[in-house]
Amino acid sequence: MKIRVLATLIALGAMSLVPLLTTGSAVAADDNVYLSDHDFPGASGELWKSTISALRGKKVTYVVNVTGFPLFDAWTQAIKRESELYGIDLTIQDGNWNTDAMNQAIVGAISGKADLLIIHNADRNVFSRNIKAAQEAGIYVVQLNMNSTVNTDAFVGGDYFGMGATIANDIVKDCSPKNGKSGKIAIVQGSTTASASFDQYVAAKQVFAEHPEIQIVSDQSTGPMWATDNAKQIVSAAIIQNPDLCAVYGMWDQMDLGSAAAIQESGKKDIMLYTSGGGASEMCDLVRQGSFTKYYAYNAVRQGYDIMSIVKTLLISRPEVGKSRIALFSPIEMLSKDTLKNWSCFDSTSVRIK
Repeated sequence: MKIRVLATLIALGAMSLVPLLTTGSAVAADDNVYLSDHDFPGASGELWKSTISALRGKKVTYVVNVTGFPLFDAWTQAIKRESELYGIDLTIQDGNWNTDAMNQAIVGAISGKADLLIIHNADRNVFSRNIKAAQEAGIYVVQLNMNSTVNTDAFVGGDYFGMGATIANDIVKDCSPKNGKSGKIAIVQGSTTASASFDQYVAAKQVFAEHPEIQIVSDQSTGPMWATDNAKQIVSAAIIQNPDLCAVYGMWDQMDLGSAAAIQESGKKDIMLYTSGGGASEMCDLVRQGSFTKYYAYNAVRQGYDIMSIVKTLLISRPEVGKSRIALFSPIEMLSKDTLKNWSCFDSTSVRIK
């Protein structure tokens, strides 16, 4: 199995942040009716005009943890496309796994008087102060897929509490000694300061606490980079120490390429692997191959358009900054060999940032 290592994508010393992309005038007015000055009759025409006018020229800054993965690039392409269509002045900042650089981008958006910030939180705590500062400056803040310790105008992403409880309940059923299984499982956490891992873990542990027949024989984090190699090492050690291991619970598909490799190399085909992610086509392939036993997918392309629906709603309706508490939790589909369809995952090549 080809394993892609997250660490190879980290650019060392990336403390300064350069905009990945600025858009807003990429489509000429002659080619895009939304950038034109057309007037249409009646109430529908009035609604059309007021809606388009509310979006055109608005300044949006999108701060993403890193690009170069199908999950993140799916969001980016949807955000870029919608912004170009409606004449939104979009700046995309790639943090390259560097929280200091991401904080710099947030500060830059505040000083640049952005109308709205989209933040992909790499850490539950590190952006809290600047998120508050942005809202105090009158900037809407939409948090993307991972929440901070501060609630903002809106959140769009996975329901990680619900996901953690769902996956844990499935593992309890599948690994129960009543079904002839050992009940032994290994948990592979991602970054413990990221809500995608932290919230899943909290919810899953509540479920496992109610089922003493389930033994957690290994419970470790791969570190702040969600490193594939670390996942492989953790799972390999757990299998050596527990030859009757029933299942591995990982918390992100990209990281769990390492978990899958460890299981494959052990030769123990009966060890089950549970993981989750944005539903890229490569991950569906791993479900078909049996490398991922159960894959809990939220569609990242759909999330991208959900993000922009929230962005447009805030910019059009203009509620008081900091008073809204909107959450759009993405539907989760459990994919296995039995439930997988041709359309279950999106084509990752179609969202690649060039």
